[in-house]
Amino acid sequence: MGAAGSMTTTGNGAPGEEVGEGGWMTTRDLEDQFMGLKIREADTLAELKEMRQKVMELETQNHVCTNQLRRQDEELKRIKEEKDAIQQAEKEVSKLLKDEQRKLMEAQSEMKEKNVMQRLKYTEALQNIADLKQHIAQHESKNAEKLAQAQLRGSSICDIDDDSIASNRSAGSFGDTNSLASEEMTAFLAEEEDSEDGHSATGDEQELVKSSKMSTNTLRAEVHTVVANGKVAPKVREEPARKGDNL
Repeated sequence: MGAAGSMTTTGNGAPGEEVGEGGWMTTRDLEDQFMGLKIREADTLAELKEMRQKVMELETQNHVCTNQLRRQDEELKRIKEEKDAIQQAEKEVSKLLKDEQRKLMEAQSEMKEKNVMQRLKYTEALQNIADLKQHIAQHESKNAEKLAQAQLRGSSICDIDDDSIASNRSAGSFGDTNSLASEEMTAFLAEEEDSEDGHSATGDEQELVKSSKMSTNTLRAEVHTVVANGKVAPKVREEPARKGDNL
């Protein structure tokens, strides 16, 4: 019975351990348990120390990551500000570009209008020059025809009517035309003087020749005045020259 009573559980409930009389553990058992607890405590302290070291490392990593995130946030904020500034500058440049393009189109339109107006003015000037040349040619033709008729009639230059004289004077504003008319009249007067010297003239004819010479001298003076001043001289009508019309 005594052997059976010694096989009981210990205080920690582990079977197979021997207990002393009255159910108490021996000192050796307690020492063994105490040593085991010490070992377990040392292991636990070592693990705790390792855990604390890991916690410190994690905290350090956390601090580093936090600093990195803060710097990244600041960098991101700066980049966004730069992006906004660039977009604003791009909008302003785009607006200026549109304004310059509009001004360029307006300037091109104005230049086209000015070119058209200049071409129209140039065309009108050419047309006016052509009309003036035609007008001068017509007057020269009329004058030549009337001079030829006067020569055929054997009369003086005073037989030319007032319209022919006015035409000569209006055409006298052009230097070349006046010079041509002056040369024609000079040649015609020379021919008339030769013809007058070739035959004897009556009293009426002498008076007519005298009047025609006076009218011719007056006309010459007017032609020279027109050529010198570049404008048409006042219209002069010689009454004595009208006698040639009756002849």
